[in-house]
Amino acid sequence: MQSFANKNVLAVAASLAVGLGTVIGFAAAPASAAPARPCAQFRNVAHVVTRTGDAIEQLQHDSHDYGGHRVRAIAALENARREAIAAKDYAIANENANPKCFAPGHALEGGAFENNHTGARSDGFLARDIRFVRNLAVQLERDGDDYGGHRVAAIDALHAADRELVTAEQFDRTH
Repeated sequence: MQSFANKNVLAVAASLAVGLGTVIGFAAAPASAAPARPCAQFRNVAHVVTRTGDAIEQLQHDSHDYGGHRVRAIAALENARREAIAAKDYAIANENANPKCFAPGHALEGGAFENNHTGARSDGFLARDIRFVRNLAVQLERDGDDYGGHRVAAIDALHAADRELVTAEQFDRTH
């Protein structure tokens, strides 16, 4: 009887040890990182980072100042670009975004600006610039992520650039 009881005690102890070891093993095992989110979820931010740079370069080649509105539009676009970059950095640090999603040319739609400013009367180019900036703002407005508030700040900066470009276009028509 005693050997039967010892076997039962040993069996129970072994079961407990295995169970406890399993629990301890699970508790001690590092949690696996969540899988990276698809690049398509970050397409809007990646697009704005790249395309605001294109818009800045385009405006920098315009020989007209438009009463200072071109320079202010460039400053607003630079601010929008900084905020879009901050949104990208936030997504990488906090939303498990793959940094490769933001590589130039990755998952982008739409073409870059062509450098067409020739120094001639350029209100036609300003109209195109306005449409381009408005499209970037709409693209970010449709994005569901907040990116730590950087998306809204980028949108505000794009709206400021839009206002400056509209005022530049009006200036060009009257001067």
